[in-house]
Amino acid sequence: MNFLQRLHHLGIALRIGLQGLPRRGWGSINAVLGTATVVGMLAAVLGIAAGYERALLLAAANDNVLVLRSGARAELESSLDASQVRAVLSSPALARLPGGEPAASAEVYAVANIDARRGGEPMNVAVRGVGPASAALRPHLRIAEGRMFETGRRELVVGRRALQQFAGLSLGGSFEFAGATWQVVGVFEDGGSLVESELWADVGMLQAAYRRGDTVQLVVARLQPGTTAPAFQEALNRESRQALHVTTEADYYAEQAQQMSSFARTLGFGIAALMGLGAVFASINTGYASVAARAKEIATLAALGLEDRALMVSVVLEVCVLALAGGLLGAGVAHLLFDGRTVSTLFFSRDFSQVIFDFAVDGRVLLQAAAFAVGIGIVGAIAPAWAAQRLPLARILAERR
Repeated sequence: MNFLQRLHHLGIALRIGLQGLPRRGWGSINAVLGTATVVGMLAAVLGIAAGYERALLLAAANDNVLVLRSGARAELESSLDASQVRAVLSSPALARLPGGEPAASAEVYAVANIDARRGGEPMNVAVRGVGPASAALRPHLRIAEGRMFETGRRELVVGRRALQQFAGLSLGGSFEFAGATWQVVGVFEDGGSLVESELWADVGMLQAAYRRGDTVQLVVARLQPGTTAPAFQEALNRESRQALHVTTEADYYAEQAQQMSSFARTLGFGIAALMGLGAVFASINTGYASVAARAKEIATLAALGLEDRALMVSVVLEVCVLALAGGLLGAGVAHLLFDGRTVSTLFFSRDFSQVIFDFAVDGRVLLQAAAFAVGIGIVGAIAPAWAAQRLPLARILAERR
């Protein structure tokens, strides 16, 4: 028997099996809903990982580098004194802004306690002290409302997501932190990135408020074309004898995103695997019920010359169709309920500040969830398919007569 004949036999067996699904309604619905529950939960957890990763990676400009103290893994762990900052800013490896000044910004990073809009619980919010070059180094950043703060004044511009999540940050309002009163004069946007979780102020005013003298946490810089982060680090440490660590902004945020994504995916698939056992048993029961209800059909098709292999595969595909239907249902519900929903977390934030992001139950997540559903169907179909092959065909046909 050639391939086309086998495919024809498989099509006949599958069509007859699918036509009988309405007669096995409750069992089919049970299998679909069981799989939908598992896949919906999995899609929601994967949506957290995807949204967190997107927020961090959007913050990274491909041609920016971060200069931190050697050994520091996060901005809050780093501290650079004035001599180290001068060594960075005087490097000939730095690119130049349109005005001729170095494309670099020495920045202070601090954390302030601000009440959440919902519930009023105090949250750790990132406050960044920046200079005139900071906005130019972040090409997607723009002032959406109000204006930029003025140098030498206790003024703030707040990220769009911070404004949505935390109380007291309304444009024109004021609030206290670090022993001083600060006025909100603007709202900025950065394409939904991590930066929108922050508050920005003049670097000098923030240094004074936190009594940090002339120290900063890092320098954000853009290098001349052809200069790499490792080469820049080697040159800085060799020429100025400074203990500095240079990493690309993309690598810095990608490492943080990978930690959260790995944890969320491990958690999601782990819980889904445990819950999936129930869905697998539902698929097995549905498959066995299908084989029992179709015993005479299967025996008749076998007597008419359909291959055992085609009958087995038709049973597997029938169960997989139900599992895929459940997967699409669960993933669709998760997409409608969670996609685009804004949340915030301290989890895996190296700087102990809230990261605000949107669930991203996107196409990649939906494909992963659908593939998991098909996996449930395949595992649940193996035993019923084997049972279909071992049916006592002669006795069943004799009973039919």
